[in-house]
Amino acid sequence: MRSVLAFLLLVVSSTPSFADTVLQITSCDAVVPPRKRAVLAADLVCEGRCSSDPSVGCRGDASDACPGAAPCSIQTLQLGRGARLSLAGHGVTIGHGGIGIGCGEETYKPLPHRVTGRCVVEGPGSIVAQDAIAVSSRIGLRISDLHVDAASLYANDLQVENVDFVPFRESTIGGGRVRLRRMTVGSAGVIANAIVAEDVVLAEHSGGLHATLYPGTIRGRDVTVVGSNEIRAIDVSLRRLRALPPAQPVPPPGYRFLVHAEEDLKLFDSTADVIGAGASLRFVRSSCRQSVKLFTGPSWGVCAED
Repeated sequence: MRSVLAFLLLVVSSTPSFADTVLQITSCDAVVPPRKRAVLAADLVCEGRCSSDPSVGCRGDASDACPGAAPCSIQTLQLGRGARLSLAGHGVTIGHGGIGIGCGEETYKPLPHRVTGRCVVEGPGSIVAQDAIAVSSRIGLRISDLHVDAASLYANDLQVENVDFVPFRESTIGGGRVRLRRMTVGSAGVIANAIVAEDVVLAEHSGGLHATLYPGTIRGRDVTVVGSNEIRAIDVSLRRLRALPPAQPVPPPGYRFLVHAEEDLKLFDSTADVIGAGASLRFVRSSCRQSVKLFTGPSWGVCAED
C-alpha cells in the first residue's frame, strides 16, 4: 500500500501545473501545439512581407512590390488540433489577403463526414481582418466573446457565440456546419451545408442564411430578421422567427423577407413576409403576408394575401 501511495505522490509531483502550460503569444508566426492553451500577451499587427526580403512590406495580392516579383506572404498564427487561444483583451490585425488565425491540418471533406477535433479562440478581444480571413479552420472551430471586423470566417464545423461581427464588403460566414448563438450578423451571408441559429439578429441586407447543399437544413429559435433578407434551404424549421420592417419601404412587387424551403418548411410562433415550400408546410401560431407552393403553385392558403 505504501508503495502505491509513494508512486501516486511521485506522479502528482512530477506533473506540470496548468499555469506552466499556458503559452504567451507575442508574434504573428507563433505556433500553438495540439491540446495546448495560449494567451495573447500584446496586440499583434500581421502585415504582408516579401518572401524574398522580409524587410520589405507588401499587400497579399501585389507581388510586384517584392524584389524579383516574389510572392507576398502574411504570417498566420497557427493552432494545433485541440488548442485554445485567449485574446485576453488584445487585438489581432491582419494584412490584405491573409489569414489571421489558422487551425488544424485536416483537409476539407463534405458532409456527412464527421469532423473530429476543434480549436477555440475566445475573448475578450478583437480581430480586424478587412479584405482577409479572420479565422480559418480545416477542422472544428469555436469562437466566442469577440469583436470581429473581417471579410470572412470559415471552418468545417463552426460555432460562433456572442460575437460582434462587422463584415467588410461582401463578407461570408461559412463552413460545413455553422452554429450561431447570441450574435448579430451584419452585411454578411451565412453559407453552409447545415445551420443552427439561436438568438440571432440578421441585420438589413445581411445576405441571410443559405443551406442549399446536402443536408441543406436550417434549424433554430429566436431569430430576428430586419428588412430585406432571405432564409433559403432544403429544409427549414424555426421557432419564434420575427420579421421587422425595412428602414426604407420596398416598392411592389418586391418582397421584404423570404423564407424558402425547397422541401419542408416548419414555422412555429413566427411572423414572416413571403414563405415558400416545395413539399410540405407546417405553420403553427404564425402569420405571413403571402405564401407560394413551389414547383406546383399557386399558394398554401395560410397567409393574409393568399
